[in-house]
Amino acid sequence: MGVAYYRRFRMEIDLGNVDLPEPVLPDGFHFRPWDSEDLERHARVKLQSFCDEIDSRVFPCLGEFTGCRN
Repeated sequence: MGVAYYRRFRMEIDLGNVDLPEPVLPDGFHFRPWDSEDLERHARVKLQSFCDEIDSRVFPCLGEFTGCRN
């Protein structure tokens, strides 16, 4: 198998210097602070979102639960 190259772009924004509208959530949803109790659930969702995607081939850690948990 040959070598495949993927061009990646890094996107950044200084949130302190941009005027963003207040976010509006649907009824029944609310923001809450991060809680370490959410780590396992977050890692499972992250793994499912990258599973079988090119990103998990470029960054193998995204194709493994442990990598998504870190």
